[in-house]
Amino acid sequence: MEDELPSIPTAELVEVIHTRRFKFRSVSVASILTQLVGRALSLLQAGESAQSPATAFADEFDDGAAELEAIEAELEALYDIRVCTFLVSLLSSASASTRVLAGATYLLAMMTAGKGSNAEEWRMQMTKGCGILRLVALLSAQSSSVRFNALLVLVNFLRHCPASHKEVLRLGALRKFALLLEEAEDEPQQNLCADAFECLARSEVPAMQGELLQTGCMAKIVSWLGCASSDRVAGKVLKSLAGMVEWDGPFDTSLAVGLQLAGPLMALVRGTGSTALRAVALEALATICAAPEHGPRHREECRAQGCVLLLVGLLESANDRETLVQVLNFLAVLAALDPRCREEICNSSCQYQLQRFVRPPGLTSPRKSYAAVIKEEKKPGSDAPLEVDETLVAEEHAALVHFLLQICSTKRPLHFPECRDKVSSPVKIGAKIAARVGAD
Repeated sequence: MEDELPSIPTAELVEVIHTRRFKFRSVSVASILTQLVGRALSLLQAGESAQSPATAFADEFDDGAAELEAIEAELEALYDIRVCTFLVSLLSSASASTRVLAGATYLLAMMTAGKGSNAEEWRMQMTKGCGILRLVALLSAQSSSVRFNALLVLVNFLRHCPASHKEVLRLGALRKFALLLEEAEDEPQQNLCADAFECLARSEVPAMQGELLQTGCMAKIVSWLGCASSDRVAGKVLKSLAGMVEWDGPFDTSLAVGLQLAGPLMALVRGTGSTALRAVALEALATICAAPEHGPRHREECRAQGCVLLLVGLLESANDRETLVQVLNFLAVLAALDPRCREEICNSSCQYQLQRFVRPPGLTSPRKSYAAVIKEEKKPGSDAPLEVDETLVAEEHAALVHFLLQICSTKRPLHFPECRDKVSSPVKIGAKIAARVGAD
């Protein structure tokens, strides 16, 4: 019968599964699962393609409409709830091979994904029974593919079934998730773990954040900031952490210090190729370094890792406006609040690099309309204004350039409440990351 599988209609194949007739027809469960996985992949892709704007006109033609109806009929047969029941039964079968478990979990991951009514029905069916229990158990399966496939299915539940969060927590899934974080090395595995962490981090279950911290999940995910396999992974991690910490919230005071967050953020600034991600990391660093209670410890950690040298280097090399603004912002925080950082800034080439933002008094420019004029404190015999190129910094940030130039020229502490108040006010960085970095 195995040779006949490709030609058997999906509805008939479902009947074979339901009645267990495959036991008497010389066909293995693994072969049936392989056939179902292949059909699910092709049907789901064909369904998306048929409904896309590029092929929407197909409905106007008989062939196109008939093809779409055939795809929908096959999908409807594949979404038969009896297939779901069969797959869940395989998850706890003592005789199920690694190939069977990998196929069953992968098919469940495809069929429970998304917001469609069929996927929702499958998720409901699994939550009524012991589906989540079996998936959590498979997080510690011997096969790596089975472990990560089980996590893939659980992510679908975490995204679309808030009620499943309590069950996941109760069953001890986070301890097993911590082991998967240690294991994840390639980009697809890290990206899946980042998705799972994002779902857990925004959970409304009160004990979830504490459990993430206690099991070591949070410490491990933080360490990925500087060594993630891709900017996509790093962006998701930073977005999740920002949503939890809110950087200026009460949770930040102990969490950011306990996780030594400044170091991984510095590593991210150094290592990322994404200007948007770099800018957000710089903003996060400036915010935690300006925190009244634990800011000094963050600043000390940054200073020990050469943050001033890094920032001055970015002043010279960065060309995107967003990064430059955040570099100026961070430098102003360090100069205003930390004497040792201020001394390093004054002894560096910061003053020289700041000249790229400044137009000498009286210099005419075809871009005159784009210049923001900042008047220095009046000195005897000089009323000349300081002109700052608004193509590099906006008028609202030009005061940062002025402040840093004054620091470098006087080499003494200056009171700049506008800078400190602006930086240390509550910043919802999580929303900014979602807008700037995005998530796949």
